[in-house]
Amino acid sequence: MAVQAQYQSNNILFFNSSSSSNKNEQERKEMDYNLLLHQQPPLFFSSNGSAMVAAAADAKTTTRKRGREAQAQNNVFSLHSQLHHHHQQPPPLVSTGLRLSSSADDDQDDVFAQINQHHMQELDHFLLAQGEQLRRALAEKRQQHLRALLAAAEDSAAKRLAEKQAELDRAARRAAELEELLARLRTESMAWQAKAMAEQAAAASLHAQLQSAAAAAAAAQTGPEDCCGDRAEDAESAHVDPGRSGICRCCRVEPASVVLLPCRHLCLCAGCDAVTAGECCPVCRGARTGGVQVFLS
Repeated sequence: MAVQAQYQSNNILFFNSSSSSNKNEQERKEMDYNLLLHQQPPLFFSSNGSAMVAAAADAKTTTRKRGREAQAQNNVFSLHSQLHHHHQQPPPLVSTGLRLSSSADDDQDDVFAQINQHHMQELDHFLLAQGEQLRRALAEKRQQHLRALLAAAEDSAAKRLAEKQAELDRAARRAAELEELLARLRTESMAWQAKAMAEQAAAASLHAQLQSAAAAAAAAQTGPEDCCGDRAEDAESAHVDPGRSGICRCCRVEPASVVLLPCRHLCLCAGCDAVTAGECCPVCRGARTGGVQVFLS
């Protein structure tokens, strides 16, 4: 069985042998033919690898009958013709040489190496294709992530802008309300100032009347003659004639333009009123609390 397996393996590998192995096989066949001619008993093989029946002549053929010698010679000639026909046929698909087996093994290793190289190339191409596909997928995912971030940033910016715009509108409305309130307060302030001036004038008039009443009460306590004389003088000095311009009782130069309170005597100019502030009235010698400058036309 081992010999048969070896022959089958050699038959398979024989197709991959080179021209040099065919030449060696031809030389081996010629050597076998020469051995068959000189050796006893000879053994021959057909083209299909099966053994051919050979005629064996023993060393004692000389003692046998001549009929057997003639038959043996005829068999030798027949085998010679068969060998000649065998050499003309193509070499059999049988390899028993170690060199041919080694060459076949090398060829088989080359085939396996080529197949392995082809598989490695296909694997490299597959890995490159998968790597490129993965790179594209990652790039697409990155682009989608960036687009999502950009959209989120735009939405956030739009919301913040809307909030700031709303705050600006509220600030503008508040500024308008404050301006309106300021205008109203200014109007009220002016009204209150006018009212305060009116109240101040009324208070000054009441104070003057009070001072006049007090002076009248003090004059009533004196004699009737003095009282009548002082009352007439006070009435005369208190009366202001618009058609007549008096002279200052202090400097005797400038026209009188300040009415003293509470006696209401028009007897001082503006300069003398500032100089004699706090002194008594030069007409009635009464205490004065203030003065009002008048402009007569």
